Amino acid sequence: IREGKIKIEKVEIIKDLPESLHEGERAVISLAMREKAEIVLLDERKARIIAKLYNLTPRGTIGVIREEYLKGRITKSELKKLVLELVKRGYRIREEILSEFLESL
Repeated sequence: IREGKIKIEKVEIIKDLPESLHEGERAVISLAMREKAEIVLLDERKARIIAKLYNLTPRGTIGVIREEYLKGRITKSELKKLVLELVKRGYRIREEILSEFLESL
């Protein structure tokens, strides 16, 4: 925030968004719509489905990390370490998806 790379925005939540989404997810989708963004960072399945209904392309945390690997910004070892650290800190991902992801590398 101090470096100006991140800024805090007040967001008017789109009224049609389901109340069952978390406030942050509703804010992300609302801000993306206001700013005419194409891609949104969302991990929860339900939020990703709703984002697609608004013609947004959801990306998850694991996908962002994988993209950094594919661009050569991090090594395979760093990617695995980051993903496993996320899981260790409480990031929820089904075991079969995690296993499949790691095997695909």
